[in-house]
Amino acid sequence: MNWFRYYILQQRYTIQDLKNPKSILSEKDRSMVKILIIDNEDFTKENGLRRLGYNIQKYDDLESLEAAQAFHIIISDVSGVGVKLGSPQEGAFLLNQLRKKYPMKEFAVYSGKLYNTEMTELIQGMNIIQKDQTCDDWSEDIDTLIRKVTNPKQIWQRIAKTMIENDVPTSVLEKMEHEYVEVILDNKGDFSKFPSDNCKKNIDSNITGIIHSLVAGIVLLPFSATV
Repeated sequence: MNWFRYYILQQRYTIQDLKNPKSILSEKDRSMVKILIIDNEDFTKENGLRRLGYNIQKYDDLESLEAAQAFHIIISDVSGVGVKLGSPQEGAFLLNQLRKKYPMKEFAVYSGKLYNTEMTELIQGMNIIQKDQTCDDWSEDIDTLIRKVTNPKQIWQRIAKTMIENDVPTSVLEKMEHEYVEVILDNKGDFSKFPSDNCKKNIDSNITGIIHSLVAGIVLLPFSATV
């Protein structure tokens, strides 16, 4: 084996081998991302956004946190929802609990009312959408959320953060980064064998289960797999 072939075989992918998503989304791109709107009142922008290609489902409220599992983006009002959780902060508390349970999803909050201090703390870092803004502005905000939730670099950062919090060794994390990029670039985004058996033997089975749950809901748009 010559030195060049040896180098190629030893070369590892890193997250920098992935490009950022394109800036303009097509209707097909939009339709691939499932969006949940939670509002106990009529959502007047629903039909207009669907005509623009968005895959939107509206719930008046959630019976449980598990009811949001199938969606990639969750946008909620802060008033009159989350009632079953019993918090006076209602929708803000609901979004906070959903973010803890589903760290790979994107969240946004909208309301025509001002937020109190407790609500502000619960929704810190979430995207804010003005309830009365135009459909065009809604479209721009939702496209931003879609770019975030389908950005392969950002997805990896969330996976890596969870692994670091669970004390996964750096050497294993580097191997997983290579495998993650390899899945996207060479295996058409098929995460069924991620992480590899070689990685799994170096981490606890509970952590493997966490990884599987994190990658289960990944949606990659066609342009995300291009170097």
